[in-house]
This record gives sequence, C-alpha cells and structure tokens, in this order.
Amino acid sequence: MLNFKRKIIFIIFLPFLAHAGQKEDELSKLDYRFSQQEKKINKQQRDINFLIKKDQNQKKSILGLEAENKKLKAQIAQINQSLKEQGLNLEQKVANVSQETSQLSLKQGQQAEEMALHSQETKSKIFHLSSELENTSSSVLSLDKDLNQQWVYSALGLAGVLFGGLLAYGLLSRRIRLSKQNTEDMIVKTRQSLEEETVKLDHKLLDLLENKLSLNKLGPQVNQEQDHFLALKVADEIIRIQKNIANMDSATKGLKQLAGSVKRIQDNFLANGYELVDMLGKEYHEGMNVVANFITSDEIETNKQVITRIIKPQVNYQGIMIQSAQIEVTIGE
Repeated sequence: MLNFKRKIIFIIFLPFLAHAGQKEDELSKLDYRFSQQEKKINKQQRDINFLIKKDQNQKKSILGLEAENKKLKAQIAQINQSLKEQGLNLEQKVANVSQETSQLSLKQGQQAEEMALHSQETKSKIFHLSSELENTSSSVLSLDKDLNQQWVYSALGLAGVLFGGLLAYGLLSRRIRLSKQNTEDMIVKTRQSLEEETVKLDHKLLDLLENKLSLNKLGPQVNQEQDHFLALKVADEIIRIQKNIANMDSATKGLKQLAGSVKRIQDNFLANGYELVDMLGKEYHEGMNVVANFITSDEIETNKQVITRIIKPQVNYQGIMIQSAQIEVTIGE
C-alpha cells in the first residue's frame, strides 16, 4: 500500500520535475549566449579603441603635413622673390651684353679695315722677302758645299785627336796602376822591415831589462824605492811591447820569439813579487783606483763602459798597489 502511494505521488509531481529541468537547460543556454555576446562586445570595444588611436595618429600626421606645407609655401615665396630679382638682374645683363656686342661689332669693322691695309703691306713685304730668300738660298748652297768639305776634314782631325787621347789615357792609366802597385809593395816591404827592426830592438830591450832585473835580484838592495823604479819601468815597456805585438802581422819574423820573451819576463816579475793587473777588454766601474780617459763609440753596446787601452799598467808588489793604472775607457752610444 505504501509503495502504491509513492508511485502516485511520483506520477503527480513528474510533470513539475520535467518542467524544472527544462528551465535549467534554458538558463544554461541563456548564460552561454550572454558570455558570447560579452566577448563580442569586448572585441568591438578593442576595435573601437584601435580606430580611435589610429585616428589620433592620422590627425597628428595631418598637422605635421600642414606645418611642412606652410614651410614649403614660405620657401616657394622666397624662391619666387629671388627669381624675380634675378630676372631683373638678367634683363640688365642682357642690355649690357647688347651694348657690348654693338661696340664689339664696331671694333671688328675697324680691325677688318686695318687688317686689309696690313695684308696689302704684308704681300709687298713677302714679295721682297721671296726675292731676298732666293738670293740667300744660292748663298747657302755655296756655303753648305764649303761646310761639308770642312766637316770631313774636322771629323778626321777629331778622330785622330780622340784616338791619340785614348792611347795616351791607356798608357797613363797603366803607368799609374804600375806606380800604385809598386808604391803599395814598397809600403808593405817598408812596414815589414820596420816591424822586424822593432822586434829586434824590443828583443834587445827585453834582454837588457832581464839582465838588470837579474843584477838587481842578485846584488845588494840599497833601498826599496830604487827596486820599484826599475820594476815599474819594466812594466811600462812590457805593456808597450804587448801593444806593438797586437798591431803587427802575425807572420813578422821574430814575433813569436818576442812574445815568448815577454812571457818569460812576466814570469820573472811574478817570481820577484810583482804583478801586472790585466785590465784590457774588461768592464770599467765607478770607484776604480785608476786615471781614466773617456771616449765614445757606436761599436759597443749602449751605456756599456769597456777598457780599450792601457796607457800605464797597474802594478802590485806583494799584493799592494805601487802604481795605479792610466787607462782609456770607451763608452757605447
């Protein structure tokens, strides 16, 4: 019975429920249509804003074009004014040119008359000159014949002079070369002879100094100062002879024996307590106990100072300097 009542109630309210569902569907459709219309309205609003902005830009462009148009009108007015002024000046110039043309025509007429008179005078002068030219031509032909003969004789004479000059030049050049060669040979022989004589004299000098050193060593020592005097003299001579050996040809007769004698006397020096300090070719330093002369040269490294000559050597006796060196220092530029 209860189920039957429920079925009756359901049947009674079924139309109302169906009508409510239909209303809900209609409301959904209306809501969708409303959202679509709202989207269209927003899009149209954006299009309207874009058109408004575009219109504003076009108005600005129109204003710019109007301003530029005003400038162009002002420039055109200036150009028209300038053309008008130039037209007036041109008319004045045309009038001046017309006047100058008229004056020029008058001058040309006068010059034509003067040229006609001058042409007549020129024709008469040409006639006289033609007759004079004929006479001159005959004279020139005669002179040309004489000159041709003289040219042949002159050419033969000049050829003879040139040949004689070349022959004399060749003979003179040969004599000069022979004389130069003989002079050079004589200089070489003379230098060689002088070097050999210098070697002999230095040999004798070294023998003499060696003998004196031997006598000084064997004999009684009077005082120390006298012994130093002889040693210093020998040291100066050794330096001089070494410099001569360096400047001589290595093939000079007796040069090797002289170098051996120098070495022997230096050994004798050392045996007696004397020392020759070797400075040649070494670098110079400030504060060295020497007497120095300075010269400059571009053959040495810049700012470098090298001892290139020993004028007097430094001599030490038993480790103590008894003579300071006198040297020549070359400074590189």
